[in-house]
Amino acid sequence: MTDKGTTMAQPKSSASDLKKTPDGAVQFTVHIPQTDVKPEYQRILEETVRVTELKGFRKGKAPNNLVEEHIGKQKLYTSVLQRLLPGVYAKAVKELNLFPISNPRVEPVSVEEEKDWTLTVTVAEKPRIVLGNYKKA
Repeated sequence: MTDKGTTMAQPKSSASDLKKTPDGAVQFTVHIPQTDVKPEYQRILEETVRVTELKGFRKGKAPNNLVEEHIGKQKLYTSVLQRLLPGVYAKAVKELNLFPISNPRVEPVSVEEEKDWTLTVTVAEKPRIVLGNYKKA
């Protein structure tokens, strides 16, 4: 993903626990290491500082901790997840050799500050059709 000319490194996430349901959906778990979350959080905080206006400070000149307090860590971490998730999802789909046909439903399992994140992803997969000897029929 690019942002103003900078390239973002591919996340070092991993996917596991592949479960197929009878209705054609696939559920798997993705792990995002804290080593990917922290730098992205810093990038988003810096971007937010540049555009935030706080009373007593010029636009973009407020201290990081005041902006973080004003905006809220939850909102910043949501932005981190929105930025990291597309790359993590694409990598997991490729690793697990899946063919999704719907948007993923992502549910957090463990999304704590200073710890690795674990998310459960559910997506409908393209059905695999096996044709028998149809010419003979």
